[in-house]
Amino acid sequence: MAKTDRLATSRLLSSLLSSFVFLSWSSVAVAGPQKSSQIKELAEKLEQAQSDLKKGSEQNEALTKRLEQTESRLDELQKDFEEEREARQNSLRLSGNITTLTGWQRSDSQALDSGTGPRGIFGDGLANINYGTNGSTVGLFVDQLELAIDKRFSELLSLRADLDISPYRDYNRDNKNTDVQDVVQLEQATTGIHPADWLTLDVGRFNSGFGLEPIDRNELAGVSFSSVHRFLVPLNVTGVRMTVTTGAWLWDLYAVNDLADNGINVTSDAPSGGTNVRFSWGEEAKNWVKLSFAGGPESTKVRPLTFMGDLSLKIRPFERLELSAEGAYRQENGNNCGDGRPNCRYLGGDLQVRAIPWEQWNTYLRAGYLRDYNHGGRSGAAQYIIDGSLGVSYLFNDMAKVVLEYRIDYQDPKGSDPLTDPTFTHGIAVETAYSF
Repeated sequence: MAKTDRLATSRLLSSLLSSFVFLSWSSVAVAGPQKSSQIKELAEKLEQAQSDLKKGSEQNEALTKRLEQTESRLDELQKDFEEEREARQNSLRLSGNITTLTGWQRSDSQALDSGTGPRGIFGDGLANINYGTNGSTVGLFVDQLELAIDKRFSELLSLRADLDISPYRDYNRDNKNTDVQDVVQLEQATTGIHPADWLTLDVGRFNSGFGLEPIDRNELAGVSFSSVHRFLVPLNVTGVRMTVTTGAWLWDLYAVNDLADNGINVTSDAPSGGTNVRFSWGEEAKNWVKLSFAGGPESTKVRPLTFMGDLSLKIRPFERLELSAEGAYRQENGNNCGDGRPNCRYLGGDLQVRAIPWEQWNTYLRAGYLRDYNHGGRSGAAQYIIDGSLGVSYLFNDMAKVVLEYRIDYQDPKGSDPLTDPTFTHGIAVETAYSF
């Protein structure tokens, strides 16, 4: 009912009640005492009803006014939302980070020059590290300058590109050639299609999503990456990916050229594929568990398939304590397995404990293990690798931090070469990371 109709009805009822009260009181003079009392009582009730009706009318007017104000506010919010969505669709967002490393690393007298692969706190693809006998390195490195570009053209279409610039980083991990420096690397470059809020299709080069640790060093709790991250899991792949997000669940499925991080221009004889399934819970989804699997022919020239699996989790049993764990297995079709086997097998895992005693201070402890069974070429030898890290970080704010870490690597090669004795590598480094 319209506001004017309600007011007219209220006034009519009020007029009728007033007339009735007047007539009732007029009748008191000619009625008997008993009847007069009844008429008086009835008149009082009618007056109370009239008062209640008047209050109800006032309340109706107030509610109507509040309803009109609410409708006006909703119209304003809808208009703001449309303007914000239009601005977001037409916006170009730039972000990035800068990380630097300064430190010292030394291998003992039993260390090989390069036969046991990269190791130590500088073993994350930094070029020209001295791994020779009694090798000692003091380094100051610009680890990377990353520039990220996000462009949303519409609700349906977006673009993402991450450009990494580093004068010291060697990205071609499978070749393990630490004499080659890739100064510029296209980490990610995707065109995103968003047919629904819960569904995204990405075409291009993207992060595989494998494993416990992130791709970029500035997102790490510490300075160096684990051995599982260095040798077993794929980092960036090129192909097409579908991502489904429903509540606490995230699932992605992808088909790619290969799983070997060989670069965006490398194609294989047949595609490979992979998937990640992640479940999160708790405040801000700080607790999660993730299962990853990938595999494929990688090359039709060799019959056995390459496949790998990874299970990782991160939990917060207390507000200032974080526990993380990871286990991974990888098996490759390989013409380069040192013992002539048709497959190269790897097994690894790591445990991490991070404590946050104060708001800006973090401490962490990590222990890792890697077993290369067949000298498949990923770690440099058939060997055991056990690594441990201890560190502390200070957060200036959400954008900047400094991290100090000590790391030790124990390697026990299992070849017949007399030089392949167990070896230790020690190192200490300071990382500064700034995001913008």
